[in-house]
Amino acid sequence: MDTGENSLPAVLSRLTACDGLSFRVIAMSKDLRRGLMAMGHSHVPTSVESIRQQVLKHGQVIRSVVKADLDRKKKEGERFSITMDECDFLSSDIFYVSVMFGLTQFLH
Repeated sequence: MDTGENSLPAVLSRLTACDGLSFRVIAMSKDLRRGLMAMGHSHVPTSVESIRQQVLKHGQVIRSVVKADLDRKKKEGERFSITMDECDFLSSDIFYVSVMFGLTQFLH
């Protein structure tokens, strides 16, 4: 699976997480489909469930990359802090937001 910045799962994930588009909007939009095809994605899913699965799978890849990075920092003795916060967005769903700061980010 291509985990690059412009892979289809990465683009779909950004459309939902950054741009706030729902899986349904992405699945139903002909203009988004044309745009994704123009980016070189030959098969753009048309079902909400297919899009959801790709986004969740990409989320797992991102989590494993972040976990590996944290493990590396810990083994190398690098200092870092993690901040957790709760957010409630227009519904009863609670989202947990975590932010990691390496010590070097504060020094530069």
